[in-house]
Amino acid sequence: MITRRKSLPTLAASLVLIFVLGACGSETSGSNDTSDTEAVGGGGGSSIAIESPEDGAEVPASFTVELSTDEELSMSHSEALHVHLVYDGNEQEPDMIDTESFEVTGLEPGEHTITASLRDSAHAPTGPKDAITVMVEGGAGDKEDKKESGSDKY
Repeated sequence: MITRRKSLPTLAASLVLIFVLGACGSETSGSNDTSDTEAVGGGGGSSIAIESPEDGAEVPASFTVELSTDEELSMSHSEALHVHLVYDGNEQEPDMIDTESFEVTGLEPGEHTITASLRDSAHAPTGPKDAITVMVEGGAGDKEDKKESGSDKY
């Protein structure tokens, strides 16, 4: 009986500790919108942020997206990460880039959401992403014209 009395408080304390540590490790959010977050990290400590233009900015028909990341970007080897720039949620036609500066052209005038996400060599998301909304002013070109140097489509 003495052994059981000592082990019951120990068991209860262990369960409380497991519960508390489990709750500390969970990352839940009520929103998938990362536009209010300067940089969003994923597994392994990676991060990415859209530095320019600012969220909500009015931009001309041709503008530069400036990114910052703590990862070396490259599409030349299997261990490298690159960035997918997705426009208005269209995952089927991302710009795949390996630079932190990219010229965007050809978006129609109006509001557009741009999402940047780190991807591995198989194009699977590695977790980190950031998004902004911009208002493109006047004139537009062919949507296919938006890819410039540093871009590749597979």
